[in-house]
Amino acid sequence: MKKKSWLTGLLLLSLCFPSAVGASEETKSSSSVDIVEQTSSESIIQESTSTTESVVESMTQESSDTTTDSTVESSTSLEEEPTKEQEVTVTREIESFYVSVTSEHDDIFDKVGGVVIGKTSQLVNHTFLVSEAVEENGETYYALYNGKNKLEGYVLSTAVKKADGAQGIYMSFGKYVTIKNSTDKVYQNFDWKVRTTTDKIKNKTYLAKGYYQHIDGQVYYSLYDDKGSWQGYVNAKSTKIAPGKEGFPIKMDEYVTITKKNYQVWENFKWVEKNNSSNILNNLYQVRERFEHMNGSTYYSLYDNKGKWMGYINANGVTKASGAQGPWIKENKYVTVSSNNYDMWQNFNWVKKQSSSKLYNKTYKVTGKYKHFNGSTYYSLYDNKGSWQGYVNANATKTGNGAQGAFISDNRYATITKKNYDMWQNFSWKQKSKTNGIYHETLQIRGYYNHFNGSKYYSLYNNKGTWKGYLNSSAAQIGDGKQGIWLSSNDAVTISKRNYDMWQNFSWKKKNNTNQFINQRVRAKGYYNHFNGDRYYSIYNNNGTWLGYLNSNAVSFKRTVGDFLGTDRNRLVSRLKSHENDRFYLGTPYRSLNGNPYNRGYVMSPNGAPTGFGPGMNCTGFVAYAYQDGGANLNKITSASNQWGGIGNAYNWRNALTANTDYQVFNSINQLLSSGQAKRGDILYFEPNYNLPGPDPHIGIFWGANGKDNKIWHSTYPVNNISHIYSGTPFTKIYLFSLD
Repeated sequence: MKKKSWLTGLLLLSLCFPSAVGASEETKSSSSVDIVEQTSSESIIQESTSTTESVVESMTQESSDTTTDSTVESSTSLEEEPTKEQEVTVTREIESFYVSVTSEHDDIFDKVGGVVIGKTSQLVNHTFLVSEAVEENGETYYALYNGKNKLEGYVLSTAVKKADGAQGIYMSFGKYVTIKNSTDKVYQNFDWKVRTTTDKIKNKTYLAKGYYQHIDGQVYYSLYDDKGSWQGYVNAKSTKIAPGKEGFPIKMDEYVTITKKNYQVWENFKWVEKNNSSNILNNLYQVRERFEHMNGSTYYSLYDNKGKWMGYINANGVTKASGAQGPWIKENKYVTVSSNNYDMWQNFNWVKKQSSSKLYNKTYKVTGKYKHFNGSTYYSLYDNKGSWQGYVNANATKTGNGAQGAFISDNRYATITKKNYDMWQNFSWKQKSKTNGIYHETLQIRGYYNHFNGSKYYSLYNNKGTWKGYLNSSAAQIGDGKQGIWLSSNDAVTISKRNYDMWQNFSWKKKNNTNQFINQRVRAKGYYNHFNGDRYYSIYNNNGTWLGYLNSNAVSFKRTVGDFLGTDRNRLVSRLKSHENDRFYLGTPYRSLNGNPYNRGYVMSPNGAPTGFGPGMNCTGFVAYAYQDGGANLNKITSASNQWGGIGNAYNWRNALTANTDYQVFNSINQLLSSGQAKRGDILYFEPNYNLPGPDPHIGIFWGANGKDNKIWHSTYPVNNISHIYSGTPFTKIYLFSLD
């Protein structure tokens, strides 16, 4: 059955009970007119009244509680309530305006007549844009759009209040706020005219009499100062609600001296007096906090050196001190840091800069000091580059007699490793001697100074207790004991004395005796110049077995290549240089020894002096010819080692020279050059790789201008040449045979 029209029912009721309906008629009529705003309301009401009267008249002729089907049918269109399709909903586009939600108890709909999606309590005080109104059943609904033009929902118009702009409606507030953000703006109006910036008023406190909740989602406080002067609008996010006119405490770590009389020291900001500045005049206190009061004054929160709170005092009653350290006192002296467990301070807030362990035993300049309230003295330290190191307790230092700092005791031993260094008589730089006379000697360090200039100076004594002077540590190296430092060598020596002990170590534990090895050729791979005045070689036999440390008095030395072959560097090099730029050697074709292994002339035939075989040299033939031309006695090679090929075979050179001269061995060309040991005219021999088929050695003459100059003069296929150092065949090591 269809619902009866509410209008029909109203008219019937008005006819039957005119007095009852009359009281609400005006209201109902006006409501009806609102709903059907765009229809002829007068004709609808008249038509309804006429129809209703006829229905009432016919009904009075029958029983009041009986209704026939025909009567019902004939009156259906007038008596039934309107269906959803018959309800009148009007949507109007209107000129946009801003509103603020003021009701907390209304519903929010997804659409008019739709689903409830929330309560206005969610949106209360928020500002929205209204550009659409919907009227239904006499009620007006607004569509609320947020600052991102997103629809939040529909609410009754009575749930909002129209605003003057996007800022929304003014809301009373009446709280104190402190400016905390220094990167915002304070606005003159909501057209965003800037009045000032928050960096100029940071930490100041104002009265926020009211605020606006802008459509952009931000809250803007309306600020007033203590005199009631309006200061502008500021984003609430740039502030913090303060407990009172004093604002928030601002952390400090400074010190002040009470310098004014008759200033109250306050218990609180209700102005309860705690003390008077006259009672604590000239006292030094720590300021842990300050307050920027709305009245325009700054108030310090004072603490004594025991951490007891003294109260709040107006900043005008005090003078800032340099800190708890007290006044700066100028100083000009040098100290050596003598303790490694003190902190070095960045400031007197006790921010650690570093530990004294990093400065231990070093000397610094003291430019000033503080006599701290805690009873200690603190030095301000600078290094020799003017770099500040921090504040350190004076107890961590020792004062020196000058820039050398304090004397530091020692009892170690050092070997002199540099020539041409001065030995000083004193630190006024009076020279005592030079290191040339004590080069490689081992001396006792009885103490040293870490000078302000950054250098360390040893105070050195010899084994007779004679003081040798102060020496820069760069010219010496600390040893593991009285033996001093290991000094590298590769000397071939002969054990020539009996009854000498060979030592396991320098605690004089015996390892061998020279009687077992008398007249044996051994290698001294290094040595120590002991503090006792003797040199001790580290001796190895030909199998590489270490025999022990042996006093150098028990050995005799092998010779250089020049000694062995009877020539010298000047003679050899000058002869080679005379042919460095001509075709005497250079360009001579390479000729292998295999063609005539028993005739030296076959591979010793340069362009400039060819033999009956015509020009041709192998690598060994070139070295042999050049050395022979430089005055060398090549019979020494064949008499020491004479396999086939004679002096034209590189193996014979290697065997003869390793047995009779000093040499060094390198694993690579880079290692050779890095050592810097080679000199022009020295012999380079490349040991072949015997793990590969057809191993073949190579030999040449080092031709670098210095030990790091990568240059060799040699014969390789196809001709004699000067080139970078290489071997034409794979090798495992390089022998360097020194000419002198």
